[in-house]
Amino acid sequence: MWQPSGVLHSPMNTCIADSDFLFCKADQLSFSGDYPVLPSDKSGLADTIRCYKIESYSEFPSFVRLGSWGEMRYSWKHKEYKISRKINQYIYLIMDRNKALNLFIDLKYGELDKNKLQKVFSGPAIKHR
Repeated sequence: MWQPSGVLHSPMNTCIADSDFLFCKADQLSFSGDYPVLPSDKSGLADTIRCYKIESYSEFPSFVRLGSWGEMRYSWKHKEYKISRKINQYIYLIMDRNKALNLFIDLKYGELDKNKLQKVFSGPAIKHR
């Protein structure tokens, strides 16, 4: 925070030092609300799109779960996506946390010996030093 005196002070929340990831795939769509909505530009989308509903995660209030909702398939005959709904409310998308951490380390720091980095699991998140 910048003060009029010209002294730079540290932010109010000094405990925030994490990195969040956003993975984007042309064949997956996460949505909130009742129904998935496609972007207006559909040119880069896959023929089949798996849909996941964003749900709160009561065990870890700062995180969400992605519940399997169904899929959309493009009909070349009708030139539109048709929805195929799966009714199984207890299937969630699983992410390999170690793989995601290693990908982040490679992108940020280049090739390192990942086995030497100390990892700390904090709920569904991983911290590294």
